Amino acid sequence: MSDHFKGWQDGHLPPPEIPEQEPAEQIKESGEQVLDIGAIADGELLVRDGTDIVGWSGIVPSARVYNSANISIPNNTVTVLTFNSELLDTDNIHDTATNPSRLTCKTAGLYAIYGNAQFAAHATGARSVLIRLNGTTFIAEAVAGSAGIVQSPPVSTQYPLEVGDYIELAVWQNSGGSLAVNYVDAYTPVFGMTRIGA
Repeated sequence: MSDHFKGWQDGHLPPPEIPEQEPAEQIKESGEQVLDIGAIADGELLVRDGTDIVGWSGIVPSARVYNSANISIPNNTVTVLTFNSELLDTDNIHDTATNPSRLTCKTAGLYAIYGNAQFAAHATGARSVLIRLNGTTFIAEAVAGSAGIVQSPPVSTQYPLEVGDYIELAVWQNSGGSLAVNYVDAYTPVFGMTRIGA
């Protein structure tokens, strides 16, 4: 037992000072400023550096779009899909009227990009779903073989995008004739991107 603690017990010394605890609903930032957790809006993230909060990220740039109808895909032709509906779009990434095939980067950073397209059942040929950058470069592909059942090859990647870069979801099939990409609720065809880093 320390001399200070024994002295306090004997009444010879004042009790040791106990620092006040931060309120449970608050977080201490670097320095002395305190941030109120209750002030965080839906969709916002705290940016941390170790144990300190260094700022707010604001709304996360993200979009998820889909087409609400079947799309006919010609044989042996890479076809870019268009999307007439939006489940979410927090950064004006998509436009259903102008270039509806595109998700356009408005905030530079690293993005998680994903897509899915369900092909109608057919026993001949292969199926492919691809992500294309700026109309020229394919940056991801998923392939499925032929089958007498529907095929839904999901494709995804992480890729750094600059402001103005755009991505598209393309499909390909060689069944010997036209083949539909099926619409199923908001599940297919679907295309999306979410910023996950600077």
